[in-house]
Amino acid sequence: MRREERKQVAPSHYHNVKRWTSFGRKAFNERKGRQTWEAAIIIPLDVLTSHHLRHPNGMTMR
Repeated sequence: MRREERKQVAPSHYHNVKRWTSFGRKAFNERKGRQTWEAAIIIPLDVLTSHHLRHPNGMTMR
């Protein structure tokens, strides 16, 4: 499937996606100098509606 042919995920799925960054959730001013940060995202399998994935019972995914 080409990028232009993709369908948007229903907004009802977005609330199940969890995200975290080491900078937090609040807006901040530009930070000068070298910066490092971390980000993590948890996407439930039911959000991936265009993929046919089997449920990973008993599996660990990273």
